[in-house]
Amino acid sequence: MAHVLIETQLLVITFMFALAVLGKLHAPKDKVRILYILIEGAVCVLLLVSVHLLVRLATVMLMISATWVLGEMRVLRPGQGCGCFGVLSSSPITRMTVLRTGLLALVAIAAFPAQRTGLEVVADLPGWRSLLFMAEVGLIAAISPEISMAVRRQRTACERRFVPLRETLAVLYASEPWGRHGLSRKTEPVEVWRELCWRFFVYPSGDGRREVVFAVSLADGRVRAALVDGEPSAMSPGGPGAGPELPVAAGSAPARP
Repeated sequence: MAHVLIETQLLVITFMFALAVLGKLHAPKDKVRILYILIEGAVCVLLLVSVHLLVRLATVMLMISATWVLGEMRVLRPGQGCGCFGVLSSSPITRMTVLRTGLLALVAIAAFPAQRTGLEVVADLPGWRSLLFMAEVGLIAAISPEISMAVRRQRTACERRFVPLRETLAVLYASEPWGRHGLSRKTEPVEVWRELCWRFFVYPSGDGRREVVFAVSLADGRVRAALVDGEPSAMSPGGPGAGPELPVAAGSAPARP
């Protein structure tokens, strides 16, 4: 029975890595996220095909490091999401987020002595392993904020969905366009408005003569940006400064979030 419990932990940690990779693949990508995808994808594949101790050790160290990093981010950057499962993880990091990662670190430690590869365990899944696997995954899902967000997204069309401003900012700060323009998170936006499934932010550019307009999709987390001239009022939908790459609902007036 002990080996069944150990092998189940191997399945759970491999499954969670696979979910993390899938979530990040369906989210806006920058160099950091692509690196995470490659690392987590490599660990997932190695857990499936290898029993090498270095693979298990790397998995444990990765999860312990992730727990420590999330704990630090929760204190130092309270408004930022972890991005663990892509767009669904854009809400601010909570104690439950850190607890979940800590539990997965314990799962990785428990899977360390497994004598078979993940694929070999999957082939022998029916029976107690499947029951234990579903119970553990269900427990992890119960403490995951992504589940409630996914349900909310399914029930409400994005045009009518309430999305907290801090969640949109977390997506914006983690995006490649934000990093490309080199703005500080301490910088306050000049103007903010929402149009259907998009939220727009206007920031002063570094040269002081133009503004940077960011458009964040509330449906899938895509982020677009454009440099425009003129006063902030010109950034409103249909205004002369609106760039063609920013989707705006024609004929609508800006609504404050």
